[in-house]
Amino acid sequence: RLAIGMPGVIYVLDSTHAEPTAVRAGTLMSWSPDGRWIAYVDPDGGFSLHNVHTGHSRNLLKPDYRRFVVDTAWAPNSARVACSVGTHPGSSSGVLRILPIKPGDDEVPLTGLRAAVSVSWPGYTVSPPSKLSIVRPHAGAVFGATTTCVGISVESGALWRWRRNGYFPASGEAGGSPGSDEQVTSGGLSPGRVYTIRVAAVDDHGDLIYPRDVTSVTFTVTIPADANADGIVDVRDLTYVAANLGRGGDFESGEPDVDGSGAVRIEDLMLVAAHFGERIAPHAAAAPSLPTSDSAGSLDEWVRRAEGVSAHTRELQTGLATLRRLLASVAPALTALHPNYPNPFNPETWIPFDLSTTSVVTITLYDMRGRQVRRLELGALPPGRYRDKARAGRWDGRNDVGEAVGSGVYIAELHAGSHVERRRVVILK
Repeated sequence: RLAIGMPGVIYVLDSTHAEPTAVRAGTLMSWSPDGRWIAYVDPDGGFSLHNVHTGHSRNLLKPDYRRFVVDTAWAPNSARVACSVGTHPGSSSGVLRILPIKPGDDEVPLTGLRAAVSVSWPGYTVSPPSKLSIVRPHAGAVFGATTTCVGISVESGALWRWRRNGYFPASGEAGGSPGSDEQVTSGGLSPGRVYTIRVAAVDDHGDLIYPRDVTSVTFTVTIPADANADGIVDVRDLTYVAANLGRGGDFESGEPDVDGSGAVRIEDLMLVAAHFGERIAPHAAAAPSLPTSDSAGSLDEWVRRAEGVSAHTRELQTGLATLRRLLASVAPALTALHPNYPNPFNPETWIPFDLSTTSVVTITLYDMRGRQVRRLELGALPPGRYRDKARAGRWDGRNDVGEAVGSGVYIAELHAGSHVERRRVVILK
C-alpha cells in the first residue's frame, strides 16, 4: 500500500486497485513499520492513529490550540510512536512525546527534552537466532480420538510465546500464550481436526524479535474409526480391531475400543468399516491400504459375525455393507479346481483351487477304473485362493494305507459344498 497526503485528506493506494481510497482527513502522515497504522495530525490539531486493516481510528493526543505536532517517528517494532510537539506549526522548539500504541500502556516519561524539533528512531537491532525447536508434539503426529490436550515442549535460547491455529503479527507485540521451561498444555482438542502450534521468540517486553523467529508443527487428533491412529482408516484398522476382539482396558497404541464400551466388540469392527477410506491427517498415506486375497478368510469371518449383530444404526448398517463389499473384492467369483503342479510328478504334487464361499473341502484321488486311491479331508475353509504350497491340497503319491502308488494317470476330484470338479494328474516314476 501507498499513503498519499493531500491538502486536508489522506489517501491509501492499494496495488490491487486503480483508485485510491480516502481514509481520513489529516496531514503529516507516517506509516508504522508493520504496515498496520498511519499516524497523522487531524484537522483539529490532534494526533491520531488510523488502522488500515480495520478502518478504525483513535486519538493519541487531543486537539489543543497551544500545541502542534511538527514531526513523528515510529519505533522499529511499531509498539510506540514519537512526536515533537511545538507551540505552533513549523515551531523551532518543541517537547518530545513517546506514545504507546496499545491502549492502557503508559507513555514513556521524559525529562530535559524541551527543545525537540525533529525525531527519528534507529532501525531494528538484529537479534541472534534463538534456536527455537518444538520437541513435542513432533511434526505430523497423530493422536487418538479421545485426546483432549497435548503437551508442548520447546527448546529455545530465548523467551517464547505460542499460538494454536493462529498467526503471529509481522512485528510488535507477539500476543498468544507465554511459554515456559516446563511443558505447557494445549487443551480443548476435538477429534477429526488438524491443529498447528506456532512458537515465536520474544524479547523481555513480549515483542517479536527481529528478524522474526517463528517455528511451527502440525498434528492431528484423529476420529474414533482410525483405531491404530495413523491418520487413515483402512484394512490395518480392521486387522487391529479384530486382533483385540474381546479385550478391554488400556492398549499399547491406538484405540481399538472404537465405541468406548469398555471392551473391543464386533460392533467396533463395523464402525471402522463404516468409515473405510477416510483420510484424516494431512501427512497420512495418500490411499488406504486395501485387503488382499489372503484377507478373504478373515473378511468372511468378520462378515458372518457382523451379520449376527443387530445393526440398529445407520453407521452399523454401513459398516456391514462395507465388509461385504470388501469381501466381494477379494473373494474369487467362482469355485474352481486348477491344474496340479508339478504334473507329471514324483513323488508329490500340489492341487490348487479357489473358493467363492465358505465350504467343506475334500479332494479325492481315483485310478482310471474309478477306484478310490486317496481321500484328502481339508475341512471347512473360508473363501479365497488356495494356490500356493502353503494352502493348496498336497498329495504325496500314496494311497489311504500309506503305500506308494504306481506310475499312471489318476483323477483328482474337488468337492466344495455342492461344487464338484475333476482333473487328471500323472505320476511318472
